[in-house]
Formats: sequence, structure tokens, C-alpha cells
Amino acid sequence: TPEEALNICDQLAEAGCKEINLIGGEVFLRPDWKTIINKLTEHNITVSIITNAIALTEDKIDFFKLVWLKTIGISVDGGMSNTHDRIRQVPGLFDSIFDKLQYIHKAGINSVAITTLSKINILELSLLRQILIDSSFKAWQIQLAAPIGRMDNELFLDSFEYYIAGLFFAQSRIIVPKEELAIF
Repeated sequence: TPEEALNICDQLAEAGCKEINLIGGEVFLRPDWKTIINKLTEHNITVSIITNAIALTEDKIDFFKLVWLKTIGISVDGGMSNTHDRIRQVPGLFDSIFDKLQYIHKAGINSVAITTLSKINILELSLLRQILIDSSFKAWQIQLAAPIGRMDNELFLDSFEYYIAGLFFAQSRIIVPKEELAIF
């Protein structure tokens, strides 16, 4: 409930929490998301969020600027728009993310791209890396798909694909300066 969420905010402050990352599902599905963020910032707890950006709007970004949001993590799951949109099941989302990213950058909020690897997107990693380097994303988090939500077990990487992903990650850490795009 909203009351329980605010109570948890108070408990986090009492426990000495200094920073929190709000994730979901999707943060914006809670009608009280602003109230929770305001409560956390009242306690001087630094807030970051992770979103799929479907419901991310300029008004929300303006609110984040007012509360000094540290970082917005955005799911970017393909090097081509049709791959990302297929994975996220929202036509036009890939292009919308990069439109919103310009507004996020102008607002002075750090942004991190988060890519969940699967058989659908593993062959687009090099393409996606270049897109992210050319964007205003500050960092790129690459993670493996987990057997939760809508992820089909058939899409998990096999051991060879996992090896390819590891090599790609290692190579990227060597050839891409951290100041250009921090990759983790």
C-alpha cells in the first residue's frame, strides 16, 4: 500500500540508506511513484530509476530534474529498432527512447542503457555498442536474460553464445574508453 511504501522509505532512512534504485516491473505503474520519490529525497536518499521508457514523458523528466534524480536506466535491447521493438512488444519504442534521451540529456540527468542478452539480440551487440557510443548514454549495462516475466526459455543463450558475449564484453572494455561509454 502507499502507507507501507512510505513506511519503508522512513525505515531505509533510519537504517542509513544513502542511495536507492527503483525498479519494477515498471516504476510508473505505481500511482504513488512521485510520492515515494519525494519521501526518499526528503530523507536525503539519492534516487535512480530503471524503466522501459514506455511511460516516460517530458513531464516526468522535469520532475526528476527537480528532485535531483541521479540516473535513469533505460532498457535498450537491440541494435536495430525492429529487434528492440519486437522484444519489448511496443512498435516505435526504440526511436522514442532516443528522442526522450535528448530531453534527459538537456535536463542534466545521467542515463544508462541496459541490455538483456538473448538469442534475439546477441548478433546486434556491435551495432548497439556504436549506437550507444554515438548517443548521450553515459554507461551500458549488459546482462543475461533470466527465466522471469515474458522471457521464453528457448531464447536463453547457449554456452557458445555466452562465450561470444564474454569475448564481446572483454573486447569492448578494451577498445571503448570509459569516458566515452562505461561498459559493465
